[in-house]
Parts: sequence; structure tokens; C-alpha cells
Amino acid sequence: MIKTKLFFLFIFILFFNVSISFSSNSVYNNNTLKARELIYDFKFSQAEKLLEKDETPISFYLNTYSIFIQNLLISGEENQELFNNSFDKTVNIIDDLDDNDKNKKLLLSEIYLQSAIIKLMNKDFISGSIHFVKSYGFLEDQIIKFPNYKENKKLSGLYKIIAGITPDKGKKFLKMIGLEGDIISGYKELNQYLIYTQQKQNIYIEAYSLNLLIHTFLKENLDNEIFKFHLVNKEKNSVNSTVLFSNILKNYKFGESKDLQKNIILIKEKIDKKIPILYYFLGVSLTTDSKEKAKNNLLRFISTNKNQNFIKASYWQMARIAVLSNDNEEFEKYKELTKTEGGTFTAADKQALNEAEETSKPNKILLKARLLFDVKKYDEAYNLLKENPNNYKSNEEKAEYLYRLGRIEYMRENYKNAKMYFAKVLKNYSSTEKYFIPYSALELAYIYQKEKNIEKQKYYFKKALELNKSEYQNSIKQKANSGLKQL
Repeated sequence: MIKTKLFFLFIFILFFNVSISFSSNSVYNNNTLKARELIYDFKFSQAEKLLEKDETPISFYLNTYSIFIQNLLISGEENQELFNNSFDKTVNIIDDLDDNDKNKKLLLSEIYLQSAIIKLMNKDFISGSIHFVKSYGFLEDQIIKFPNYKENKKLSGLYKIIAGITPDKGKKFLKMIGLEGDIISGYKELNQYLIYTQQKQNIYIEAYSLNLLIHTFLKENLDNEIFKFHLVNKEKNSVNSTVLFSNILKNYKFGESKDLQKNIILIKEKIDKKIPILYYFLGVSLTTDSKEKAKNNLLRFISTNKNQNFIKASYWQMARIAVLSNDNEEFEKYKELTKTEGGTFTAADKQALNEAEETSKPNKILLKARLLFDVKKYDEAYNLLKENPNNYKSNEEKAEYLYRLGRIEYMRENYKNAKMYFAKVLKNYSSTEKYFIPYSALELAYIYQKEKNIEKQKYYFKKALELNKSEYQNSIKQKANSGLKQL
């Protein structure tokens, strides 16, 4: 069973997992072409009306696909039931296509992968794993029968990346079904697929969004030289909801708060159904600018969200706001809600629970510096820390103080100072079992990567593995091993 910290991010990436060129009986007509455009613009109600007029295999597939996306964006028991019913009908219809149809196995692979995602999201791990195995089996059959078909590269690349990010324990399961691969080779296939789609504008938007999201979430593991493409007709397509949502996720990941807020305004003007996760993104992005607006958006997310994801993260963000406001009563309230409400499927929720279970309240200075850093306010974060060099009691706080300074200097490209701070963390606090100890070693490895110092890269990637005793062992191990493989 696949269960990694990045898995939930791949749920979003799989939005763009729809086949694009069809032969024989699996062809588009005017209704399905228009419906497909509407789905990628997140205008689901309009798409559904068009698909009701059509009873072709593609219309059934697109209806299932539309419901799948709504499960990811909106969730809820009603959408789950709709997906399950549509899935059964669609599988039967696609299964009746001629075996010589180049897209039959691809469609089945994608439908079963969508079903696996929905089941895993709802903790049906046995059925989810079974459907995942079936999905990969259909892809293997497809590659054997049509080895030169360029459409194969999208799913093939995705599966290799999934294999690459899966922890060692999960890799044993994947090897049993014949699935092996790594992030770089998978991403290269997706990049080839992107180049293939450049002459097909509507298709290119999807391929672009897929590659952008993977690059966003796996940036530390990818050679930036691989990621050399631009959006064709950018002005025309920059307001497409698929592209907007991809950029919102990128903005969120990299703390681009102003762009995130601008893109959320644009997408909310276009879509025909509310997307609760947008309120979460807004709440996080507004924390250092307006604590009250941030809290209101987080509460709105909690009240409209229909699944357990990002609930713990939302309550913990409000606990952080309470720390910044010196409100101990509010802090204790939201700390307890972080422990008791929501699930731990996402990395954000796991991190929230880990931090909420700490016995001590977060240090206000370190927390504020961290939040400022997260929205790229590097100078403010640096000045705050330098103005408060002695507000730290435990070795953990002292180590984090140096680590935060190192991270800021790294992002400001002051690599000499960054190396100094990270080295001090390792020299004085290596026995501290917190994530910023091995991460200091990783950051040093990345600096020496920029300086093309192979020996020191190797030393610090191995040092990160040696010191890897924190709550983020899988993530650190994966990043360090990925770095070593590229040497």
C-alpha cells in the first residue's frame, strides 16, 4: 500500500490524468469536447448537463472523471457514492471497446487509479490497493501491446515517480507487482510527454499543469535543467481554472502569498462550486498580515470541508495565531482540537499533530520567524531573530534559532553565512532529535551541490542519514538518498 507524505499532493496532481487522443469507438464529439473543456475550467454543473445528452463511452468516462475531481476538491459522502456508481458503469462500457483500440487499456488504467485514490482517501486500504494493482496491470498490458504509443508516457512517468517517492517498506509491495522506478526517470518521461503536446494547445494546458505540480512538490529532488518549458499562449490560458489551481498550489508551497491571494480571487470568479481548500490556503497565507482574517478563513474551511484532511493543520494554525497574540486560553483550546479532530492522511496534518503533542508551547520569536520565512519575508524574519539572540532556553530552541538563520541566509543566497549557521547546529546540537538537525546537513549538501563540491555533498548527504532520528525520517531519507544517487 502506498502511503507517503507526498501522497496527498499526488491526489491533486492526478487531476490532470485524462487521456487525450482517441481512436475507433473512443472518439470525441462536440458535446464531449465542450464538456471536457468545462471540466478543466472547473465548471462541473455545465459539463454534467452536456454529458447528459450523450451516451458514448467518452461521455461516461468524462462524467466519472468530473465526479473524481469533485471528490478531490469538495469531497463528501454524496460525491463518493456518485463516483462509485459512475465507476461501475464506465468500466463496463470501456471494457466493451475493441481490444485494438489504443486507448482502451489507458482508460481502464486511469479509471482504476482514480478509484484507488478515492478509496485510499477514505481509508479503504484493501480495495484501494487492489484497484491500484489493477490500474498498473492495465498500463503494463498497454505498454506491451502498443510500446511506441506516446500517450503511454504520462501514466508511465507518474508510476515511476510514485515508485521513487515510496519509502523502502512500500517499495517491497510495488516490486511484487513489477513497479519500479525513480523520480528523475519518471519526470523525464513526463517532460517528453509535455514536449509531445506542445502542438495541441488544450492538451498542453493539462500536461503543463501536471509537470508544474510535480516540479513544485519534488523540486528538491529534480535537476532544474530538466524543467525547461513555458506555457504556450500563456496570456490566453493563464486564467484557465486548471492552470490557476496549479499556480495556487505552487504559490502555497513556496509562500507566494500575494500571488496566491490574487489567483484565488480569479478562480473563485470562474468556478460554479465552492472549493473549501481555498479557504485553508488563504488562512495560512494571511497569518502574518492579518491574524483575524486568517482565523476567519480557517474557520470557514473547517465548517465547509467535507473530509478529514487539513482539519488538524487548520486548528494548529489557529493555535499558532494564539501564540502570536499571547492568548494562552485560545492556544490550549486549539491545541486540544488539533489532537482530537481531523485525520492524519496529509503531511500538513501529521506535522500539526507532531507539534501539538510537544509538551511546551512554541517559542513566539522562533514561530513568528518561521511563519515570516514561509511567506518569503526573509528580511523581516532575519531582523526579528537577530534582535532576539538570547530568548531561547532549551538546546532545541538554540538549535532551531541557528537553523532558521541558516535557512534565511540560504534563501537570500548568502551561502557563506548559511554554511556557518548550519555547521554550528551540527557541531553543538547533533544529539538533539529534531528535524532541523538532519535538515541542517541536507542544506549544507545542497549548498555544496551549487558549488559543485562532490566530496562535501557526499559527506553531508550521508551525515543527514546518520543524524536522521526525527519525526520526518522518511522524507529526509528520501531526499538524502536522492542526492547521493545524482552524484
